[in-house]
Amino acid sequence: MAETGGKDVTWITPVNPGSKESYAILWPDSEDFSETVNVNETAVIKHTPINTVTQAGTESISVGGALIGEDGSVPTLVKKFERIRKWAENTAEVSLIGQTSFPHAIISGIDKPHDTYLTNQVPLTITLQKVDWADSNVKKKANSSKNKGKAKKTSGSGHKQKNSKSAVKTVTTKPGDTYYKFSLKYNVSVAQLRKWNKYPDRSIPVGVKIRVK
Repeated sequence: MAETGGKDVTWITPVNPGSKESYAILWPDSEDFSETVNVNETAVIKHTPINTVTQAGTESISVGGALIGEDGSVPTLVKKFERIRKWAENTAEVSLIGQTSFPHAIISGIDKPHDTYLTNQVPLTITLQKVDWADSNVKKKANSSKNKGKAKKTSGSGHKQKNSKSAVKTVTTKPGDTYYKFSLKYNVSVAQLRKWNKYPDRSIPVGVKIRVK
C-alpha cells in the first residue's frame, strides 16, 4: 500500500479475488460515513426499555474521487472502472480500506460523471454498504445430499455406472466464468450446476474443475 500512496488512497478489493488484478485504487476527495438506527413508531410502554422498539440500521460510506494513471491512460482506467461495475452487478463481497474500513461490504451505488477533458483519470463516486454474513449449515446439508446421491448411483449395475461416468463433463474455470454462463453453453440449469459443484455462485475460483454435464 505504501508504494501506491499508503493512507492517502482507498483500496477496494473482492474478499474472494479471481486474479492478481482484482483490486481498485481510488484517490479520494471525500469519504462520507453514514450510520442509521431504525426507530419503531409504536408507542413505548411505560417503564419498559426503549430498545424494545428500536434496532440498529445500516452502515454505509460514499467515497468520491478518481481512478488515476498517467497521461493517455484513460482506456486502461475505463477497464478498471468496468471491473468495479462487475463487482457491483454480481453483488460481490468486497473489502474497503481507507480512512474508514469495511472488511465485508457490497457496492450499492456507482456514479461516474462524464468529462471529456480528463486525460489521466476517471472520476467517480462509489457507495458501499457494510454487511455481516450469517453462518449457515445449508452447504453441509447440500454435501450430504450429494453423497447420498452418489451412493445410490453406485448401487446399480456395472454397465449403468460406466455410462454415468462417460456422460460426466468437466471444464477448467477461467476469470469471468459463472454458472449462468455455463448453463447457456451446455444447456443445463443453474440449479443443477449448483448441485454438482461446491462453490457459491459469486465465489467460483479460477483454475478449478467444474462439472457442466
